[in-house]
Amino acid sequence: MVRSPSKLRFVSIQTPAKAHLKFSLQATVVVAAIFAAICLGVAITGFGSLSELTDPTEVADARGFAWFWTFLASVAIGFGLLAWWLARNHKEHEDD
Repeated sequence: MVRSPSKLRFVSIQTPAKAHLKFSLQATVVVAAIFAAICLGVAITGFGSLSELTDPTEVADARGFAWFWTFLASVAIGFGLLAWWLARNHKEHEDD
């Protein structure tokens, strides 16, 4: 059964203007640290499994997989350090 385009309806979902997800800087640091630890764990597991592989294609794929997770961990560490730095240097109201 094929519907004609004139019978299709689109539903618009609107959210309130102030319904945004907000993380505090401290929560961002914690979430970044947890995510970085998980990524580094996956990367270390990937690098550790290289010795068990014999096919050169699988070794190259596993190495790429491990480096990808290392990259993700480095991004998480970078964002965590940025949030930590912002939290340390944040001034609530600066009066000049």
